[in-house]
Amino acid sequence: SMDLSSCRFSELGGGALQEGGGDDSEKERPLVLRNKAPRWHEQLQCWCLNFCGCVTVASVKNFQLIASAPQPAPVGAASAPLQAATP
Repeated sequence: SMDLSSCRFSELGGGALQEGGGDDSEKERPLVLRNKAPRWHEQLQCWCLNFCGCVTVASVKNFQLIASAPQPAPVGAASAPLQAATP
């Protein structure tokens, strides 16, 4: 088990509920993700992403997903702690 307490996680826990007229009309919107863009590292002269120690070998196949646009948080999400598990 890895300690990921120092890593930043998105505060989005999933899709956001759409407001509707009843229980049947409330549906979850999909969370749209995109690849996080790397930053240019001047000293190393390469593109870099911080994986918080989770990646041990450099590869062009390493990537990170982030929300493509700010999504409104579901009701009660501000008071509930974020839960994350390692794969």
